[in-house]
Amino acid sequence: MDFLKILWMLLIASIPGCLESYSWHQKVTIEVETPEGVKTGSSVVAVRWKENGELGRLNGPAFHSNVEGEAPFVEVKPGAYLFAILRGAAFLAPCTFVGGAPISSHDGLLVNYGLIAQTGPELERSRETRTVPEECMPMLVTFKDINDAATVERVNPDDLSATFGPGFQMKSIILGITDKPKTRGKVETVLRWWCDYRKRRARLNGSTEIGISDNELSNNLGTGQFKIGDCE
Repeated sequence: MDFLKILWMLLIASIPGCLESYSWHQKVTIEVETPEGVKTGSSVVAVRWKENGELGRLNGPAFHSNVEGEAPFVEVKPGAYLFAILRGAAFLAPCTFVGGAPISSHDGLLVNYGLIAQTGPELERSRETRTVPEECMPMLVTFKDINDAATVERVNPDDLSATFGPGFQMKSIILGITDKPKTRGKVETVLRWWCDYRKRRARLNGSTEIGISDNELSNNLGTGQFKIGDCE
């Protein structure tokens, strides 16, 4: 690539107002059938999508995202909590198909994370609510001991009874674009160790080493999967 082309791309990328940017708040609600009835828990996160400049597009996606907020969780029975952890802009698993039809790389990212509309302006204006399809559900986790981060374990959405006992079943995860403010301070009230781990930049097994040597869940999850932001 010649010098003039690089200079031109740098110039375009530096011009204010040339890059598309979208922002919205989205609420995720977990609904669980329990022997005592349906239990629900929710959170609102702030999402911002911004178009990458020419240089960013050379080796990366068309858009990049920024998220602030907390993971939704529900107390399914006394002392037992189900979390939908934060992954990416809306903590939803990658979806390459929506409604049976393939989606483009540009709009696809927005659909993956919003599941509401296919363009940024539509997402900003939308106030729709939809049930998240099974293939797009976030990872669900719980703690054998809510006061011990290292006891985190993955929960199968198709078999909640294996973790919580008979009579527990996932009803739905619902996502909607909302005007409500982002959730603040709920995670720390339940995960009392969160702030300490955050300050130490520790993973859930307590390790602060850069390298991850195994697939143990507690060694691969950190505080950012439960809240993106600082202690309240």
